[in-house]
Order: sequence, then C-alpha cells, then structure tokens
Amino acid sequence: MLTDLRAAVLPLSAALLLFLLSLQSSYANNDAVGVVVEGLSPNLTKLVLDQPFVASMRDGKHSNTDDLRILFRLGLQRIPGLLHAHGYYRAKVTGDYKLVGNQWQVTYQVELNEVLHYKSVNAVVAGDGEQEPALVKIVKQFEALQGKPVLHAEYESLKADLLRSANNLGYLDASMQDNQIKVDLQKYEAHLSITLATGPHYKFGSISFDQDLLQDQLLRRYMTFKQGDPFSFRALLTQEQIFYDTQYFSEVTVTPDRDSAEENAIPITIKMKRRNPSSYVMGLGYHTDTGIGGKFGWERRYINDKGHHFETGVRVSEIGSDINFQYHIPVRDPRQDQLILFAEYKDDEPDTSSSKIGRFGVNFATAWRKLRTDFSLTYHVEEYEVADSIGKANMLIPGFGASYSTAGDKIYVDKGVSIRASVRGAAENVLSNTSFIQARGHGKLIYSLSRQLRVLLRGEIGFSATPEFQELPASLRFFAGGDQSVRGYAYKSLGPVDSDGDVIGGRHLMVGSAEIEHAIDEKWAVAAFIDAGNAFNDFKEPLKKGVGVGLRWRSPVGPIRVDVAYPLHDAEHSWRLHISIGPDL
Repeated sequence: MLTDLRAAVLPLSAALLLFLLSLQSSYANNDAVGVVVEGLSPNLTKLVLDQPFVASMRDGKHSNTDDLRILFRLGLQRIPGLLHAHGYYRAKVTGDYKLVGNQWQVTYQVELNEVLHYKSVNAVVAGDGEQEPALVKIVKQFEALQGKPVLHAEYESLKADLLRSANNLGYLDASMQDNQIKVDLQKYEAHLSITLATGPHYKFGSISFDQDLLQDQLLRRYMTFKQGDPFSFRALLTQEQIFYDTQYFSEVTVTPDRDSAEENAIPITIKMKRRNPSSYVMGLGYHTDTGIGGKFGWERRYINDKGHHFETGVRVSEIGSDINFQYHIPVRDPRQDQLILFAEYKDDEPDTSSSKIGRFGVNFATAWRKLRTDFSLTYHVEEYEVADSIGKANMLIPGFGASYSTAGDKIYVDKGVSIRASVRGAAENVLSNTSFIQARGHGKLIYSLSRQLRVLLRGEIGFSATPEFQELPASLRFFAGGDQSVRGYAYKSLGPVDSDGDVIGGRHLMVGSAEIEHAIDEKWAVAAFIDAGNAFNDFKEPLKKGVGVGLRWRSPVGPIRVDVAYPLHDAEHSWRLHISIGPDL
C-alpha cells in the first residue's frame, strides 16, 4: 500500500517541480526591466528611453520571455526611424536581452554612421505674397539648409513659420502646395522642396464699434490699424488689449466677419462693455519717515463721451497731509497723450521745516515707448518756516521732466533701470516774487547676479541757482536723510545749518546707495547696504555715510523693507530703524 502511494506521489511531485522551474524561466520577477542604450549622445539616448516600448519594458508587466522578445524586436525596428529625424539614415541597431541576476537586462548597441545632408533645396512662395519681405526672409532660411544635416524638427519649424507669417500678413488662404524631403539612400543625399501658395491678400474692411460710452471719433484714435491696411490676427489681438487696458471698458471683443468680405476686405466689429464708472482706494501704512498714515482715493473713470476722467485723493500722516485733484483730457493719441489740470493743498511739517502749500496748473504728458515726458505750468503759493526764517512765496513755475523705466507695471523685478530728470524755474516779476532755476535727476539700477543675489544701485543729484536763497521756500530746498535717501539719519535731517545749528536746507543735493540682497526663499530676503549723501551749498562739502542690514518681504501689496542702519558721521552714533513699502524701481 505504501509502495503504491509513493509511486503515485513521485510523478506528481516531479511534474509540480518542472512547472515551478518553467515559471522561474519565464518570469524572472515582476521588477522593471533594465534598458541600456549604447553609442548615442545623451540627448539621443533620452529620446530612445522616452519611447513607449521602453516604458512597457520598464513597468514590470511584460517580463515574460515572449512579451519581452516582442518589445525588444519592436525597439530594433523603431530606433532607426527615430534617428532619421536627426539625419542618421544609415544607423545600425543591434542588441540582446538576458537575465542578469534576478532581473532582465535589455541592451541596444547603435552604430550611427554618417549623417545625411541636403543636396538641394527648392523653396518657393507663389501668389500675391511672393515679394513679401517676411516670407522672402524665411525662404532664404530654407535655402541656407543646403549642404547641412537633415533635421526634421528644423524643417517643420521653418515650415510652420512660413505658413504662420503668411496668415499674419493677411494671406488667409495660404497653403502648402509642395512639401517634401526626398531621400536617395543609394546616393545618400536629400532633396528638399516646398512651395507656399499665398492666395489673395486680405485687408481690413470697415471698422464699426458696438458700445454706448464714447464718441467713435475718440475710439478711432486708439486704433492701431485702419480700413485698407493688411489684415492681421496679431493686430486684432493687440487692439483688443489696448481697449481693455483703458479705464473705460471691462469687456472687449474684436470680431472679423470673413463671410461678409467684399473684394478681400474683411469688416471688423469691436464690441465693448463699459466699466463701473467709479473706483475707490483706501489704505493704512507706516513709514519711519512719515509715521503712521492713511489715504483715500476716488477715481471717476469717465465723465462724458469725450473720455474725460478725474481722480482725487487725501493723504494724512504724522508729519502732514495733502489733498489733490487731477482732471484728465485725452488728446492726440489718447494711449499716451494726456492734458492734465491739477490742484493740490499740502501741509508739510517734518522736524526741520513747516510749509503750507497751494498749487494748481496744467501738465501735458506724453510717451514714446518706455520714455515719458511732461511739460507743466504751475502756480505755487507757499507759507513756510525754516529754523528762525518765516516767509511766503508766490511763483509761476514752468517745468519739463522725462523718465525712462524698464519695469513697466511690475512690482518686483530681477533686473531693470529707472531714470528721471527734470528742470523747473521761475522769474521774479513774472507772477513770482523770486527767481530760481533747478535741475534734478535720480536713477535706480537692479541687476541679478544669480537666482538668489540682486544688486540694487540708487543715485540722486540736484542743483539750484538763485540770487536770494533765503527767499526760496522750504519745499524747493534740498534736504537729505531718511528711508529713500541716506539711511542711518532722520528724515530731512541733513543739510546746511544756521548759526544755531538748525538745518535750513541747501542749494544742491547728492545721494548714492549700493545694496546687495540675498533671497532666502520666494518671499524673504536679507540685505546689506551702504548709503552716502548730503544737501549742501557747495559740491566740495563732505558726504554723510550710513551702513546697515535689512530684511525684505515680498508681500501681496508690494515689497516691504525693514532696515537697521548705523550713521558713520553722527555724533550720537545710534542705530536707526527704517521701514518702507513700495516697488524697487
């Protein structure tokens, strides 16, 4: 009985053992298959390893020999085609796969051989646009490929540029009539031929506005194209953004009606929805120069169908207050030309002086790209007290200013420059009780040394000429010291002094600052700086210096700077805290 049982169990055990061994040979394990590519550059190696057949090997789901054999052979077929796109049409691919330890290892060996070159290039633009400079330029780029390696991506990019440029120039029916690369493997040379048929040249037709706010005459002065100009989708997008950027409209849609085109002229409809007429701004803040302060502002975005608008605001702080009003009239090109009527009353009382100022006048502001200029005529009335001197000034002041900035509307910039220069003056007996001429310039430069390091440079210079300095009101004298001047010294505490040692301000000004900032993360940074400057009556007089360190926070309302600075030329030699908010440029 026992012998019979043993005889029955032994064959069964042997069969089970053979089955388990077959599983071991078919499935090494369920781990990912290793794939190695030899003979290629890093970029081409990555191209192969990113292919789906490699991913299928590596995911561990196809590690039996049958699946692996199929995927391996698929790689032998696919890799040469991948290399064709990079000019290698004679590449040879071999390889093997084997079990290494407990894991399958697939290896491909690639012999690239020589790269294929263009023997001839025939690029043609046919139709109304054959003389278009932009299209001719791309044709020349095609022709420059002759004798160079066949790179499919380069060819496809140029082809897309050619068709896109034709569409942007108004050739909306442009199409490729011939578009091929012929490869002669026997001679091992390539022949490129491409023909773009531009079709008719479309242009802008009639332009109509669908809105109920402004005069059509004003809106047409915002237009960057006119009826009869070459049609361009890019121009439509630009125009839409221009209207949206005004203070007048919340929604803008520019629609071409190609179905209604006559003689290749496409009518354009611009539909706009007016914004809420009023906007308000309120805020509280703190600066060490001015102490705790607050502001309220009201803007009326439009008043009439001529596009006039106004803004008014009130500011109060521990050292003074002011109320101002500005009335804007769009003139000439309303995108950049404004006539501004203004009025302001200001009560300014820093430690070194006291002034009550009333001003009103007119300013013509214009812009050309990033350069902005303004011409102004201001009537200035000021009652002031500086040290023991009390006076009143009445002056008619013409002025001119120019500014240049690369920052745009950015609050934080990695690199950029901002420059402002101005000149103003008055003549006694021309509605003025004193004469003066004053020039002033200041600039800022920001440059990133790396992702973490920024250098910030700042400078300011001022010059005044007047026969009677004591008649010059406090607001037109120069003082130095403070958050935006020479840190380490109190606000407007630097300048010439009288016999009692009280600061009375100077004819001239010179300030410079150098700062290096190191980012800790995306929101925080630390800084170290040195400032130097002074207000004086002679540029030969010495500058006051201050050094310090600071902390920077990129807050939602703009950069907040907290600095501690040490004055190198202060008898008290005490550290001073400086807190300021606002853009770097």
